[in-house]
Amino acid sequence: KTGTVGSMTYDYLVGVGTATLTGTTVDKEEVTIDGTVEIDGMTYTVTAIAESAFKNNPNRGKMTKLRIAKNITTIGAYAFQSCSNLKMVWLPTSITSIGEKAFDGCNGITHVSSSIESPAENEANYFPNNATLYVPKGGKDKYNVSGWNNVSYVAEGDFVDAYTEDNVTYDCFRS
Repeated sequence: KTGTVGSMTYDYLVGVGTATLTGTTVDKEEVTIDGTVEIDGMTYTVTAIAESAFKNNPNRGKMTKLRIAKNITTIGAYAFQSCSNLKMVWLPTSITSIGEKAFDGCNGITHVSSSIESPAENEANYFPNNATLYVPKGGKDKYNVSGWNNVSYVAEGDFVDAYTEDNVTYDCFRS
């Protein structure tokens, strides 16, 4: 089934309890993709951001900060393509897969906080060369793999496992 909550559209599986963010018309500078969504009185765990989910959003150029909450494991190919004003991205430990060119054309990204424990290699670079990648203390070597090692600087820092802001929980580098 498909349902829309606010400016986000989801495909969801009744009986399974999971949902995938498939599209959006969000028109904000700061965007948080929640780890759960309530549709028709039922709560679903959001596990994925679909291929091209933001690519066709006419307002995608407005987004400057992106927070992805826990539970989400997959970011589809081209999911955030051409979100040209995106500057900051927070990735939770739950991410296990980032699709090809998921952040293609997001050349404004300068800050990526990632608490992914085992970053997967990718032939294409995920983020622009001028970005700083913030990773947990002791995790710098794990990110020295194709797809992650093109950034200008990798900084190790203190992460909070369950940082909550406005009732949304996500992993991040506390700046």
